[in-house]
Amino acid sequence: MSKEAAKFELVASNNEQMLRALCCVEEEREIVEKEERTLRSELTLLRSKLVSCEAELQQYKKKIKELNDELDTETKGEPSLLAEVEKLQRDVDQARTRAQLTTHSSDVLHSQVKSLETAIADKKRQVERLVAEMKEANLQSLAAAPTDELKLLLE
Repeated sequence: MSKEAAKFELVASNNEQMLRALCCVEEEREIVEKEERTLRSELTLLRSKLVSCEAELQQYKKKIKELNDELDTETKGEPSLLAEVEKLQRDVDQARTRAQLTTHSSDVLHSQVKSLETAIADKKRQVERLVAEMKEANLQSLAAAPTDELKLLLE
């Protein structure tokens, strides 16, 4: 019996070791199941983010296409815009040239007006001098003339 008891003890000891090993395996299985659930949740979240990113990518592609279309439209209109700018530049240059000519003409006319004003002032002084000389000559002739002639002239 002691052999059998030893055998039973050995079997019990083996069973106990197996049971402990099984408990460890069971704990590992639970940990693995938790990790699996966590990974599945993360995978679901990542799939959701992927769908969101793909939708956002489609929006960006659409926006890029719209911007390319706008750029094409602007590029097609650019030559006419450049031609208009060049025409406006020529118009500005012509207007500037006309303004310079007008300014020059104005300066010349202003100078001529000053010259004429100076000449008129000189002539006016000459006329005033001549009038003064004539008055002086008249006074001298009146002073030299006899009084009878004066009376006759005054009548």
